[in-house]
Amino acid sequence: MSNFNQYFRNTGAKIMVERFFSNVDEYNPHYKLTNLQWHIDEGEEFPASYYIENGLTATHKVVLEYTINYGDEIKYSEFEVPKEIDGVFIIEGAYRIATNTLGNDYDCRINMSETGRWYINFDYDRQYDINKGILTIKRTNPELGLPEKVRDYKLEDIDNVTGLEKEALRLTERQSKKLQIKLDLDYYPEFISSRVIKDCIAFGNDRPKDLIVDKKIESVPSGFMNFLFNGNNKRNFYGTRRKIQMYWTRYNRLQEPENGGTKILSLLCARYWKGSSDASKGGSDVQISPGINAINLQSLTAKIQIPSSVAYTSGFADLICVGA
Repeated sequence: MSNFNQYFRNTGAKIMVERFFSNVDEYNPHYKLTNLQWHIDEGEEFPASYYIENGLTATHKVVLEYTINYGDEIKYSEFEVPKEIDGVFIIEGAYRIATNTLGNDYDCRINMSETGRWYINFDYDRQYDINKGILTIKRTNPELGLPEKVRDYKLEDIDNVTGLEKEALRLTERQSKKLQIKLDLDYYPEFISSRVIKDCIAFGNDRPKDLIVDKKIESVPSGFMNFLFNGNNKRNFYGTRRKIQMYWTRYNRLQEPENGGTKILSLLCARYWKGSSDASKGGSDVQISPGINAINLQSLTAKIQIPSSVAYTSGFADLICVGA
């Protein structure tokens, strides 16, 4: 059993409401969403067998209450997020296992393969082409959800970038620490710089090394939130929020409960667990979504090579529950 239910009640629902419904009225100058409040309605509790036998999805229901232009009439909407029952999720009458996963972290990766395509991938938005000597930055406007103008910088020009434009070169705290560990740096890289790039090139291709710093352990809650806000190159989030905004712009309200509530968001949430299997064909066999790579000790002892610069104790493996 994961800690998804507890996480969702304490943190996840709040983040989702804030990010999907803030500025929903941005393109409607006359009807504004005001006094937004929410709560989780668990409804009546049923055992897992009830959902299996009836082909249902076990969910948390998030109820939204709001007014329009600070009026007296309270309006309602809702969306649903799958919940864990008896250690599993049940999607359209089929089991889904709650499991932590071991996967690759694609931030700060160096590819110098024999194919000739050499590049440093700082993250999805920022990539340095080693052969061309060009750093390319592709950003998505957080308000519009649309791509901004692509920016290219030559290696010799990167250190001359200043002001607001330099913020596009800022590394996250996690990226900075990862570069320090991987490259064994004696400085803290706050921004992408010519020095950092040269150190990456000197380190060389990191694929064959299969470093532990290039792996990530993703829990069910973090995997779900990552799917919502970063999945499909962030189109999951921007596309869903844009449709919620479009509905408000057209109808001056959120979708009402009698019409299924904010269905586009509920469908997105269920899709994380649904995978590619078709529950409508019958059966309640355990299903695991594509791409799941369950954690096991062999993946640590046989696959991941730990360099001498990383402190390691035999107790490290105890941090991972292979049965999770």
